[in-house]
Amino acid sequence: MATTDPTLATAPQLQDLTVGEVAGRSPWQIFWSRLRKDRAALLGGVIIVLFVLMAVLAPIISHNIIHHGPNDLFQDQMTNELGLPKGPTGQFWFGADSNGRDVFVRTLYGLRTSLVVAIGATGVAVALGSVLGLIAGFVGGWVDILISRAVEILLSLPLHRAYHPRSNAVAVRT
Repeated sequence: MATTDPTLATAPQLQDLTVGEVAGRSPWQIFWSRLRKDRAALLGGVIIVLFVLMAVLAPIISHNIIHHGPNDLFQDQMTNELGLPKGPTGQFWFGADSNGRDVFVRTLYGLRTSLVVAIGATGVAVALGSVLGLIAGFVGGWVDILISRAVEILLSLPLHRAYHPRSNAVAVRT
């Protein structure tokens, strides 16, 4: 004779009363949900994307919208009788330098140079860091300690001031 357990009879009823299951989210989903809430990060991302687009499209912008290149001279139009540059105009959005070159167009081309240097420096740092990390991890022991301490010493140096070519800390005046 089988007896029925009263908790087994009510189990399906308890399952119907649950509010809902907790859905797991991947780290990527968590990242995007947090990024969408951070307005400063979104604004920074938009600005970076605009700068990259402006750098990539600099030749198109300079020749099709501004109608002159970065080294075209406009000394007669953009300097006064003393040779001083005039301020911004409708054609020269940031004004001109003392040689009469458009500062906005030169800024666009300078942005290209800055991005190339930044991407190149980042690539070198990633490559060098990866090689040193692989060597330290694979060999281990005293090689790992040597590489770790060398990197810590390099990171502790105040490179922003000591190695600048015009710095008073290194410059020798003759």
